Amino acid sequence: MAPIASPSMSPHPPPQRPPAEGELVTLTLPTGRRITYRCYGPASGKPLFYLHGTPSSACESASFKHFTDSRDIRVIGPNQPGFGQSDLQPGRTISDHAHDIMAIADSLGYNRFHVMSGSGGGPYSLACANLISKDRLARVAVLAGVAPANLGTKGMDWQGLMRYFGIKGKSYEEKAKLFRKDIVIIGKSLGEKDKAAIANEEVAKEAIDSFIEAYETTADGALEDSALLVSDWGFELEDIPYEGIKLYFGTEDKATLVYPAREMQKILKKAEIIEFEGEGHWGIALNKGGEIFSTIFSKRSHRDDRADYYARNVLFGAGDITAQQAVERRGSNHDVLRTARMTAWGGCFFGPVVVQWYKLLNRVKIPGRPNVELVARVAADQLIFTPVNLLCFFTGMTLLEGGDPKEKLRKNYWSTLRTNLVLWPTVQLVNFKFVPLEHRLLLVNVVSLGWNSYLSYVNTRQS
Repeated sequence: MAPIASPSMSPHPPPQRPPAEGELVTLTLPTGRRITYRCYGPASGKPLFYLHGTPSSACESASFKHFTDSRDIRVIGPNQPGFGQSDLQPGRTISDHAHDIMAIADSLGYNRFHVMSGSGGGPYSLACANLISKDRLARVAVLAGVAPANLGTKGMDWQGLMRYFGIKGKSYEEKAKLFRKDIVIIGKSLGEKDKAAIANEEVAKEAIDSFIEAYETTADGALEDSALLVSDWGFELEDIPYEGIKLYFGTEDKATLVYPAREMQKILKKAEIIEFEGEGHWGIALNKGGEIFSTIFSKRSHRDDRADYYARNVLFGAGDITAQQAVERRGSNHDVLRTARMTAWGGCFFGPVVVQWYKLLNRVKIPGRPNVELVARVAADQLIFTPVNLLCFFTGMTLLEGGDPKEKLRKNYWSTLRTNLVLWPTVQLVNFKFVPLEHRLLLVNVVSLGWNSYLSYVNTRQS
């Protein structure tokens, strides 16, 4: 299918006032079918469409209220056809929902927006990535989303949907009582963090409100959706043109397993999978929402690794300047060519190589043993990459200086490697274990500035 045309062609003018927080809004399409949605966060914020799971509704978007205001984000949560007050769409496909998203975006006057989905909404984000033109789609993310059935569905329980089909005609209080009981039943099979999330009264209420709205008019929407999710989606993952989709998953998720997600990441173009150790299905948004929103709205494009290359240029150059001025006290006798050599090394060799190395390192997976996986990554980094990198550094820099690499390696290699093994394993263990995802690069860059100063000093002290 061809991408949806990029210009806004909606027959609906933008509303005279932005919808109030949590207000139910109805949009009537040219076909007469009605779709409903709710908005959360500042009205002037950056727009993000959140596509709810199954069975759920637009109320699910309320779970992100804690993260939207401080980040200036406006979350728009549409009800899928047959959910809440949205009309059924007989014979619909996964891809059809992308047209609904575009219609809502046009009606609100959004020319460019982000899309994220959760749980059973996962395929709908991918449909948007497949159909909506790149000039309108800023970022696509999937949060604990369903994978295609052919990638493995072991452990995914859709039979739980059937529990909800006996609620029609019951009052809000009766529905709430039934859903609270059901949450308790579900909670018995969950991991510790999911159990803690469900025990949170606010989280439980938001989940109950989402369930209740999902069946406001009919249960047919949820039944139809559950069938679509385990059927052919109508598009292939490898055919999706959008590059850099972000996949967020908890390693202890019992509903949407991380293993099929890893397979999706391999198929999608330049996709990035971010795994949260010990997180499950219900608690991932509550516990990691801040990190998730920070990475989705990061100004750095995942599709452009040049930012990392430039950073290495600056860090190596700044490290040499620090070494010459703060350590060696050269003052006006600063060696400009030496700084140029360090800068060139950082940007032309180390930057491109280390970016690809860390992508490879991120593929090291030891399911169910996060601490062992962490140690394995750090060990591979320090015992494979570091010795080779230092060998290349001293050899390359000496050749640029016109010297003898053998003599430089004899004098400096082993002592520098020992110093590296004292510093970096500790830094990386702390970084991966305790530092939030969005601050990890900052910590590495701060330490790298000092380390590059040391490298520059060692490289020249016995020249």
